[in-house]
Amino acid sequence: MTGETEEFFERWREEWDEIVTAHLPKVEELLYDAEENADKYRCKKANQVLVHIDDLLTAAESNIEGILREISDLVTSEEKSRGEIEQVRERYSKARKNLLAYSHLYGELYNSLETDLDEIWSGIKE
Repeated sequence: MTGETEEFFERWREEWDEIVTAHLPKVEELLYDAEENADKYRCKKANQVLVHIDDLLTAAESNIEGILREISDLVTSEEKSRGEIEQVRERYSKARKNLLAYSHLYGELYNSLETDLDEIWSGIKE
């Protein structure tokens, strides 16, 4: 998941940088244009510029909401994974205890079962 998370982070950072370095400066420039048009009583032109600003801000807001939604999904997924890992660890612990407690019953299989549990533990730690 780490590699996938890094890819998400890079994409989110690029989208955020695009908003901050391109969209918001463009909005600021357009606000000055709208103000200039309003000062010169070009109300229709000023209104058109304001509509364009609204569109840009709506698009930026949509991008930000998408990023926040994906972050929330990632956090939820991570929390779910932690819970599942904890359940697996508990099951492993019970299996290990049972193997040790009843080792005399397993006879020749004991070493094989212990090796299998060691492999499972190695997988859990990764």
